[in-house]
Amino acid sequence: MSSPDIELVNLSKNYGSTPIVRAIDLTVPQGEFVSILGPSGCGKTTTLNMIAGFTIPSSGHIKVRGLDQTGVPPEKRGVGLVFQNYALFPHMTVRQNVGFGLKMQGKSQHDIDEQVKKALHSVHLDGFEDRYPKELSGGQQQRTALARAIAPRPSLLLLDEPLSNLDLKLREAMRIELKDVQRELGITFVYVTHDQEEAMAMSDRIVVMHQGVIAQVGTPSELYSTPRSTFVADFIGKSNIFAVTPTKVEGGIHRVKISGTGLELLAASPEPDPAGIAFCSIRPEAARWIEGQSPADRPLNILPVSITKIVNLGAYLEVWCRHQSDTVLKSLISAARGAELRPGVDIELTIEPAAIKLLSS
Repeated sequence: MSSPDIELVNLSKNYGSTPIVRAIDLTVPQGEFVSILGPSGCGKTTTLNMIAGFTIPSSGHIKVRGLDQTGVPPEKRGVGLVFQNYALFPHMTVRQNVGFGLKMQGKSQHDIDEQVKKALHSVHLDGFEDRYPKELSGGQQQRTALARAIAPRPSLLLLDEPLSNLDLKLREAMRIELKDVQRELGITFVYVTHDQEEAMAMSDRIVVMHQGVIAQVGTPSELYSTPRSTFVADFIGKSNIFAVTPTKVEGGIHRVKISGTGLELLAASPEPDPAGIAFCSIRPEAARWIEGQSPADRPLNILPVSITKIVNLGAYLEVWCRHQSDTVLKSLISAARGAELRPGVDIELTIEPAAIKLLSS
């Protein structure tokens, strides 16, 4: 692993007696794209503002490239910033906006011109130098703000929900562009968002925050496939989440009963202690529709269900199903395969034991 660009050590922030960020530890290696993801009020923007220097921590330390920056003012940290509202100067051209920070640093006009040119080329805005912000689209304004942030060649870039004001199609296009720019420049990005699809699409790693603490850190695939809590399972993608009671364990296979029902499922889990199991999470795509198999071929965890609702998601159908135990599960079925399915139709679902994630909280 490369040397860390950012180290947060036991970092906390309180407003009066109210804790906002609670003793978090985080290391971000050089050149990584890390997203801080969570719902409103979880502490993600406060964490970003402490890294930037706009918010003073109540306790703990912030290190950037190995140097303690906890008490260093924002302008001395060598950190680039991109905000939700872009904060472009309306009376300045694109060239002047991008070069503003360099001018404040006392750079020569030659150096300003060179670095502005490189920054605009990096975000594909060649030829836009003399336009004013009002003459730019939302995506072009966002790229201008990004160019302004990278022109001084910061060691790291902090981005606070910079795509939230864009429409869906443009937001999806800008995700790709942002990741491409980050990869080409090799700059460490710390990106704050409440949009899990955005974080999944761009990040090398995601820091999931909940109520001021870090709930889990991992790659997008790790968080999706092996959530450590019901909060992460529910916040990253979609899940069927049930309270369960363990009834038996043999050879790593747990038999668990969904609370309040008679439905029992077999789950393969590394959790050795049944007493630590309180919930299970099942991704909708893991609840598979089975048809026409002979008894010898039938898998484990077969659930006869009745379809109660179908939500068309385009390529897939989200099929809501009710088991005779009154357990309701959502299954994801391809639209082409499920074209004839309707509410009221009886089908069978199967769930592989390894796809049932057993959780303690």
